[in-house]
Amino acid sequence: MSTSYSHRIDTLLERFSFNFAKGQINEVLTLKSRSKEVFKQDILSAVSDNPPLQDKINKLGLLALQLDTRQVEVFL
Repeated sequence: MSTSYSHRIDTLLERFSFNFAKGQINEVLTLKSRSKEVFKQDILSAVSDNPPLQDKINKLGLLALQLDTRQVEVFL
């Protein structure tokens, strides 16, 4: 993802549930946010000087891209 962190967070919140995204981010930065907007603002205020948070956002972005392929596998 080569876009702004604001756009990245919006994309993650669209692809994943709020609770999943918050749980993943809480692995590197504990946030008490209860709404998407506050959550987004909290991340944006901390992301510039937090390399582990940047890495986590990048990994979630890759996961979102993989999940967006819409491929279906059938197991017999």
